[in-house]
Amino acid sequence: MATSKSSNIAARLDRIDAQFDAKTGGYSFDIDFKRMVNGSLAKVNAQIYRELAAMPPRDREMLRLFEYFVAGEVLDYREGLYGTLIWGDGKADIMHIHYLFEGGSGEGVRDQKTAIDRVFAFYGISADNQINTFIGFIDRFVQKYPDTQLSRRAIARLRGGSAWANVNDLTDDFDPGKPGLLLGIHEGSGTPVRFSGEGSLITIASPGTGKTQSQVLPNLLEWPGAAVVLDVKGEIFEATARWRAESGFPVYRFAPLDPDQSHAFNPLKTIRNTDDFLWEDSRFLASMLLVPNKKATDPFWETKAQDLITASVAAVCAINPPETRSMGAVLDYLYRVEWEEFLAILKSSPIRAMMRTGHSIEGMTEKTLDSVLQTAQSALSAWEGPRVERVITGNDWDVSDFQRHDHPPTLYITLRPGEIDPYRSLLRVIVAQHLRGLMQEVPNGKAPPVLFMLDEVPRLGNMPPIEEALEVGRQYGIKLWMFAQSLGQLRNIYPNADGMIGNCRVQCYMNPALHDGTAEHLAKSLGMFDSPLDGSRQRVVEPQALAGPEFRDLIVGFSQSMRPFKMKKQMAYEAEPYRSRMLGG
Repeated sequence: MATSKSSNIAARLDRIDAQFDAKTGGYSFDIDFKRMVNGSLAKVNAQIYRELAAMPPRDREMLRLFEYFVAGEVLDYREGLYGTLIWGDGKADIMHIHYLFEGGSGEGVRDQKTAIDRVFAFYGISADNQINTFIGFIDRFVQKYPDTQLSRRAIARLRGGSAWANVNDLTDDFDPGKPGLLLGIHEGSGTPVRFSGEGSLITIASPGTGKTQSQVLPNLLEWPGAAVVLDVKGEIFEATARWRAESGFPVYRFAPLDPDQSHAFNPLKTIRNTDDFLWEDSRFLASMLLVPNKKATDPFWETKAQDLITASVAAVCAINPPETRSMGAVLDYLYRVEWEEFLAILKSSPIRAMMRTGHSIEGMTEKTLDSVLQTAQSALSAWEGPRVERVITGNDWDVSDFQRHDHPPTLYITLRPGEIDPYRSLLRVIVAQHLRGLMQEVPNGKAPPVLFMLDEVPRLGNMPPIEEALEVGRQYGIKLWMFAQSLGQLRNIYPNADGMIGNCRVQCYMNPALHDGTAEHLAKSLGMFDSPLDGSRQRVVEPQALAGPEFRDLIVGFSQSMRPFKMKKQMAYEAEPYRSRMLGG
């Protein structure tokens, strides 16, 4: 087949699309008609011309499709459809004409237009019958050659293809020649789609859709800067840590339930013991230690428990140097160990917030205090036990290490899937303290951004530091890439979930679900198009198609600076150099 022999068919089709999208230029058609009609000579020699911009959408789209098949060497300009589209029932410009109708051959011919109409009538062709025949031809061609560039592009046009970005749109922050985060492989051209711009990303993908293999692993196997990775299964560490370590990136693993294979990080060491910051830093840590309970009907107990945790953290940090602070001491206060000492530290503090809190706690009734203590103890239950104590004693790294220009580190925060919910207080603290620590000072811009790859981000609960990083993180060299299973999952945790998604420069969707409205949301975002067949307004893609087999192996991407784009998933285990890097080659 001629189409399969054309190695640059995609480039030809892209040039056609560029011309038709811009509606520049026009097309001409030569008529050389000479026949005996009813025993008399009929002769028409003419050239007609039509500007693309002057064509109605249906005719222009049909001509675009026709040009595709000419570029693929399947059709040529002698086809009746071509002349019919140019003539447009008399809407073309007649550049020159000479005609002669002898005897009865010219019945109804009055002028130049009717002379040309007579030619088309002789062959019995009209725009409608030629378009219907052409659509039938496309259907048969696609069924016979479904995997060709020509078939994919033609079907895309018939189904609203102008809504999708083509390879010519991959410029600026998506220029494939620039180093950047790999999003996928552009479906129409096979070109890698990379994002090299500033700003954050989000991927909405159901379980088992390949997000780890297609987006997380490839990027960690080539990212040139520091990274903080929330690895809820441990598979990301196993696949990428060796290569990153061998490539000069110090690797740290924080595994709170696997202390023998974990590095240590003490969150209390980040608390600044000054009048300006002690209470503020302690309050921030307390807000991450306590996971908000969305089912709570009365916020009083959580609010008071957070105040008590704040006071406990501040008291421990006020009397101990960073190296000797321990969460065990914080827990002791919450269990009323050394209770009088605790109250004395608070009431004697020069920081008025601490002093007032001390008097407030002292003035609580025993019943109220017991309830507040129980709420605080429950919130910090994940921090008890010898395994966790081992990984939060001492510091094997510092948050400031992630702003180093040379040998920036990689941190993997790992738990097993069943451990996420009961221990998410630990995850929240580690992620939040690194985000906050990196947003203290604007970097000089020489180092690559710090990449935060946060899988299952809704399961951490509502985290204001993540929202703040989405809004201003790029100023501090932070690039967030969040992953969630569905829009519903994210909206259930964040009241401003849609705003968070809108703040992401890149949004990717894999296999969106119907039941939670993700597929419907995506279909609405892709918009509508005018059908080239009847001009009716139709969705670019229906929700059922997005959730079905047609999009099973595709990623739908959105960006604020480009039309939506379709990408194939490039699995790390199938592609080089990622496969070799995972295997240690």
